[in-house]
Amino acid sequence: MARPPSDRRTLLLDTAITVIADHGLRGLTHRAVDRAADLPEGSTSAYYRTRRALQLAVALRTTELLRADVNELAESILTLEGESEASTAAVSALFDSWLRERSLLLARIELTIEAARDPELAQPLIEERARMVELITHVITEICVDDAETRAAAVISALDGVLIGGLLHADEAQRTAFLTNSVGLILNEVAGASTLH
Repeated sequence: MARPPSDRRTLLLDTAITVIADHGLRGLTHRAVDRAADLPEGSTSAYYRTRRALQLAVALRTTELLRADVNELAESILTLEGESEASTAAVSALFDSWLRERSLLLARIELTIEAARDPELAQPLIEERARMVELITHVITEICVDDAETRAAAVISALDGVLIGGLLHADEAQRTAFLTNSVGLILNEVAGASTLH
């Protein structure tokens, strides 16, 4: 999941994601990002003049990184043509990678909680969720299951819960079993993968 920064803005935003993961959204300051990125003081504020601008940019960066992973996963599942066990393994592997390198996941959770009180911050997260529902709807439609959009929204919500639950499993073997069992249940019962085989 780690991606090399391509420019100064990307470095700052990826560092900000780590700052949020380590210290919560309240810990996101220009100075904290400068220190974590090992850059001179004032570097972050040169690109993002206010804390608000920094928050919104981090929200967009977080959705961009997650979208890349989810798009790749969706393409993989489509090539599997809904094969239940292989689809479960693909989703579980992605989730395990997110849980091993937890910064992106923790930052997303922090941003989502804050967005519940902040309509402007919520907007990019709402738009990204709508894109995810559209993508998962397409996947479910391709594997010939009825009521795809409703199922897609339910799948995304259920998988969000699995990710949060996964954060509580420090033991690797327990986490792997939890992911495989939970993801398999959701894909089979909610997404309808079990109807194909």
